[in-house]
Amino acid sequence: MEFITSKKILILVFCVISKISIGQNLSSKKTSTKSYEALKESIEAENDDLLKEVNINLLLNKAKNEDNYIEMAEAYKYRCFIYFPDSLCLKYADSIILLTKDLKNFNYPALGYNIKGATLFEYGDSKNALDQYLYGIKYAKENKNYQLLSTLKFNVGLLKNYIGERKEAQEIFKKYLNNIESIKNDFSDNYAKGLYALADSYIYSQKQDSAEIFVKKGIAYSLKKQDSIHYSYFVLASGINSYFNGNYLRSIDSLNKSKVLLIANQNEEFRIALSHYYKGKSLYELNKNKNAILQFKKVDSILNKNNDVTTELLDSYNYLIDDAKRNNRLDLQVKYINSLIKFDSINDKNYKYVKNKLFKDYERTELLSERKELIGKLTKNEKLSNNRIQLLLLIVLFLFLTSAFIIRRNLIYRRRFKSVLETSENKEAILKEKTKMYDSKFDDLPKEISKEIIFALGKFEKSQNFIKKHYTLPSLAKELNTNSSYLSKVVNATKNMNFSNYLNSLKIDYAIERLSNDKKFRSYTIKAISEECGFNTPQSFSVAFNKKTGLFPSYFIKQLNKEKLI
Repeated sequence: MEFITSKKILILVFCVISKISIGQNLSSKKTSTKSYEALKESIEAENDDLLKEVNINLLLNKAKNEDNYIEMAEAYKYRCFIYFPDSLCLKYADSIILLTKDLKNFNYPALGYNIKGATLFEYGDSKNALDQYLYGIKYAKENKNYQLLSTLKFNVGLLKNYIGERKEAQEIFKKYLNNIESIKNDFSDNYAKGLYALADSYIYSQKQDSAEIFVKKGIAYSLKKQDSIHYSYFVLASGINSYFNGNYLRSIDSLNKSKVLLIANQNEEFRIALSHYYKGKSLYELNKNKNAILQFKKVDSILNKNNDVTTELLDSYNYLIDDAKRNNRLDLQVKYINSLIKFDSINDKNYKYVKNKLFKDYERTELLSERKELIGKLTKNEKLSNNRIQLLLLIVLFLFLTSAFIIRRNLIYRRRFKSVLETSENKEAILKEKTKMYDSKFDDLPKEISKEIIFALGKFEKSQNFIKKHYTLPSLAKELNTNSSYLSKVVNATKNMNFSNYLNSLKIDYAIERLSNDKKFRSYTIKAISEECGFNTPQSFSVAFNKKTGLFPSYFIKQLNKEKLI
């Protein structure tokens, strides 16, 4: 259960006192002489939560006296805004839903479901959050509240982002921001939320330049609106983006600042855990392993407190387990392995549930709804006979375009598949050719040193150690008897990619070669193949494989099996 701040304890005490005095009025059937609109204006104009509660109590008791369920829901809505995302917010959201579930109202019960879903999402309960959003979408559609529908779809976009469907999520976020920009009213909190979601999605799509644009835009906007909560999120996003850009000192600086800001907010354990994780990663890259391990231990502490886990936070345990091995701490190895198994199971269940539910109950429903609208428009605009002809033509056109698309896609995939096989077979020749091309690319590096590093990299690639060990730029540089700066320059020049992508590329080449030549290996699950190739998760393996080849592992294996049968 979450701790309640001292300010909120005062509010609760004040509520009890208010209810005692208001209860006397209720017994004599007295109520506020102010109108509902006047009371709500007073609530929205008041900045002090204690005074805000006075007016909320007046609104609630007036509504109770008059059996006005919608205005009762309005009062609980304002309470949710004060307590979000405390567990009290869930209680008030449930009250809203219970009061309005059987009413046909523009805002309710859809708004109650949205508030409950957003609160659950903040607690890391993605499964139940999605259920609430889907209920909200159903009622928002029924009552034609398209503004609230846009917000609910945005929240579904956050879940799409969570399961890795980032391109689709980004389209949802862009539409959401465009929708807000088209409305003249000031929805500053929603706009900041949209900017942050888009920046976050770009970061993990490896679109660092695009992410930087929206992070800067978000920082400027939240400062202008004096929005300290979203400002802390954008500073955190800036630190994470700097890590992916390889600017580790800048990353640590931003992450330190964001942690201070996040601590000042409430219920920010998940984002604080993120700041520790990326600070640990940055320190590790700077070869400050002891300090890095301290950060990963803090992640472990937070995860054990709230169970709010993601794939990236799970990666902390890989570092902690390796450190325990190096120090011969069997007890710690067992502890961290147990935690990794526990949290991986939680994450896997959430991921699978959200992915399946999104397809079955959201995307399929959306498609059916769109089809229904299109058919309805055709029926209204044309005579029945014309409708049948047009519909038939549309179906024929759709089938033709779909067939053409499938044929074209299969041809493209087939070409990519052949290209991957040819590249794999001629890997040695291509590597020699590339080495010659880059011999003259090191003006600021002694020729002898660059040749030594290139030769050492060749040996490293043949050794296949990259699938067994967790390499960082400093650790490989040390193994190759050079320094990080020289190694980074050679990798960037000869491989045309950064160090992280280079390691992933080696692992994918290894996967392609082994899949091509080992029938038994092709029968493994994707999870088992990803582990054999040195990846932490099947998702990271599939993303890396697709990035390098333009194909997913499942398709590549299927085609290989077909080739071997011919």
